[in-house]
Amino acid sequence: MNYPIIKCLFFFFLGLIVEINFNFFPIIKPWLLITIISLLIVLEYRVSNSMFFKKISSEVLLMLALILMGGALVQSKNQFNHKNHFINSSKYFKTNHDFLIKLNDPIKIKKEKVTVTGEIVGYIKNRLQYPLTGKVLVHLALDSNSNKLLPGDFIEVNSILNSIHSLGNPNEFDYSKYLKNKQIVAQFFLTSNTRWNKYKSSFPLNRYSTIIRNRCLDIFKRSGLQSNNLFIASALTFGYKNDLNTFVKNIFSRTGAMHVLAVSGLHVGIIFLIVNSMISLLKIPFRYDWLGHFFILLIIWSYALITGLSPSILRATTMMSFFIIARVFNKHTSIYNVLFSSVFFLLFVNPFLIIDVGFQLSILAVFGILFFYPKIYNLITVKHYILKKIWAISSVSLAAQLTTFPISIFYFHQFPNLFLLSNIFVIPLVFILLIVGLFTIVLSFNNSILILWGKLFSFLLSVLMSFLTTIESISFSTTKGLFISAEETLLAYLAILFMVLYHKKRYVFFKITCFSIVFLLICLDLKEDYTIQNQKKVVIYNIPNHFALDLMAGNNHYFIADDDFLKNENLFHQYVTNNWNFNDLAPPKLLSLNKLNSKTIKWENITIAFVDKNWNFNNHIDLAIINEIPNNINQLFSDSNTLKVVKNSKCLKNRKKIEHQLIYENTSVIDLDITGAYTYFL
Repeated sequence: MNYPIIKCLFFFFLGLIVEINFNFFPIIKPWLLITIISLLIVLEYRVSNSMFFKKISSEVLLMLALILMGGALVQSKNQFNHKNHFINSSKYFKTNHDFLIKLNDPIKIKKEKVTVTGEIVGYIKNRLQYPLTGKVLVHLALDSNSNKLLPGDFIEVNSILNSIHSLGNPNEFDYSKYLKNKQIVAQFFLTSNTRWNKYKSSFPLNRYSTIIRNRCLDIFKRSGLQSNNLFIASALTFGYKNDLNTFVKNIFSRTGAMHVLAVSGLHVGIIFLIVNSMISLLKIPFRYDWLGHFFILLIIWSYALITGLSPSILRATTMMSFFIIARVFNKHTSIYNVLFSSVFFLLFVNPFLIIDVGFQLSILAVFGILFFYPKIYNLITVKHYILKKIWAISSVSLAAQLTTFPISIFYFHQFPNLFLLSNIFVIPLVFILLIVGLFTIVLSFNNSILILWGKLFSFLLSVLMSFLTTIESISFSTTKGLFISAEETLLAYLAILFMVLYHKKRYVFFKITCFSIVFLLICLDLKEDYTIQNQKKVVIYNIPNHFALDLMAGNNHYFIADDDFLKNENLFHQYVTNNWNFNDLAPPKLLSLNKLNSKTIKWENITIAFVDKNWNFNNHIDLAIINEIPNNINQLFSDSNTLKVVKNSKCLKNRKKIEHQLIYENTSVIDLDITGAYTYFL
C-alpha cells in the first residue's frame, strides 16, 4: 500500500471513537495491549518472512494494537477517570466551597458577563488545600477586576458547582454535549455579590500570547477602526471573534465565507506564500536551503503567537510545520503521508480532537484540496492570467467543498449555493486584508501613518462587507433547513471514497458501489419523507422562562407559546426552527398560550388541557400541561389515565409534603425539569 499511515490511522481513529462513545477500554486490561505488541515483535524477528501466516497475523495484530492504543490514549487523557475529579462527589454541587481555579484560556466578554474556561486545582478548608480536579466554565460579572484576568491566573471562589444539562429540545444544538466533549460538565455563576479573588499567577505561553494579541487589538482601535469594521478586522487578522454580532456571523456563514473569520489554514497558507516568495527572491544556495525553511517556521509560529494560540491556529501551524519539515528532510515523501502524520501527532496530543467540528472540517478540507484540486484544475485549460487565477481559486473552493459539504450539512443544516462567487472575491481580498492588518501593527509607531493606514483598512473591510451583504440578499444564496443523519453522512463519505477509488483504479465494482450508495441515500430520504407525512405528535419544548408547544400532523402544525416568546425571533431560531426544518413543516399557525390557559382543546382525537390555578377538572383528558397549581390538584393527579406534563415543577415542589408525594409517585407525570422536552406520540 502506498500510504500505510492511512490504514494505521483508520484503526487508530476507530479505537478513539469507540472509547469516547462506549468507554470499552477498562474492560480490556492493559496487559492485552502489551501482549499484542510483544507478539508483533516476536513475529517480526523470530518468524521467517516466507511463512504464509506471518503477513496475515501481523496485519490482524497491528489492527488490534492500534484500536487498543486509541482506547488507551483516550483513557489516559480522560479527566473524568481521575480519582480526585469533582464528579465523584455530589457535595460540591450541594453546598458552597472555597475552590481554587486555574484559568486556561483568554476571557470572553458578552453582555456584561465574563466567561472563561478553567480547571479546578483544589479546594480550601480550614486554611488547608485539598486535591480536586476537573475543567469548568466560570461566569463572572464584568468589572475592572474580571476584565483583566489572563490565562495562568489562579482565582479563589466561594460558590457552588452547577451541572450543565441539556434542555432536551428535539434537533436543538446540544451545548451540554459540546462542552462534555471538551471534558466540561459543570460551571460557576459568580455574581457581583459572590466572593472571589485573584490568588496568584503562573506564566504559561498562552498568557504572553494573549497579552500580545490584546495589545494588537488596542492598536486596531487606535487606527480608527470602529464598530463592525473593528470586529471583522480583529477576527480576520487574529481570530478574535468575541465581539462579532449574530448579523455579521450569519452573513459570512450564509455566503460560504465563514472560514475566513477563523484564523486557520487559509491564513497560515497566506503567511507561508508571502514569506516563501520573499525568500525565493533572495536566491539562497541549495545547501543553505534549510535556513529559509527555518525562517518560515519562525514566522508562522510567531503569527500563531500573536493570534493568541487558539486551537484552530495551532492545528493549522502544526500541519504546515510537518509539510515544511518534510520538505527539508525528505523532498520525495508523499504529501498524504505528511498530512496524516500531522493528524496522528495532533490526536496523540489531544485525542478528543477527533470529535471537534473544526478539526474534522480542517482535515477534510486539506485532503480535498490536495487530492481533488489538481484534477479539477486540469479539467479546463485557461491561458489568460486573470482568468487563470480565478479558475485556480474556484478549483480550490470546489475541492474543499466536495469533501466538507456532507459534514457541514450534518452540523450546520445549510449550504451556501453561491460559495464559488463569494470565494472568488473574498479569498484575494482576505489576502490583501491580512497583509494590511499586519502592516497596521508594524506602522503603529507613528500615529499619523497609523490613522491613515486605518482608513485604508476600514475602506477595504467596508467593500468586503458590502459584497457579502449583496450576495447574502440574493434569495437563492443559501439553502437552509437541510438535515442528514450521522448514518447518511457516513454513507455520503463512502460514496466519495468509492468515487476516489474508481478514479485511481478504474474498477467497475467501485463505480457500481458508488452509485448504489447514492441510490440508498435517495431511498432513505424518501422513507423519511413518508414517515414525516404520516406523523402525528405533540412536542412540549423545554425553554427557560417560556412555554412552547407544537401540534404536528404531517407537514402541518399549530404552534402554541406565550406572548413574549411569539414576539422574539431569536427564541424561534434558538429552540424550535431546527425541529421544524427537520420535520419539513409548513409555516405554523400561531396561537397564544394566554388565550388558552384554563381551557381544554380537542386535536386529532385527543383532549389537551392547559392547566393553571383557575382550571376546572374535565373527565376526558388525555394530556394535561401544568403551568400553575390548580385548585383541584388532588382530583387531577388521582386520575392515572391522564398524562401530566409539569412545565414549572418549582411551583409544585413548594406544596405540602402529601401533595409532593402524590405528584412524584404517580407514574403518569412528566417533569420537564428532569426529562427535558417531551414528545407525545399519537
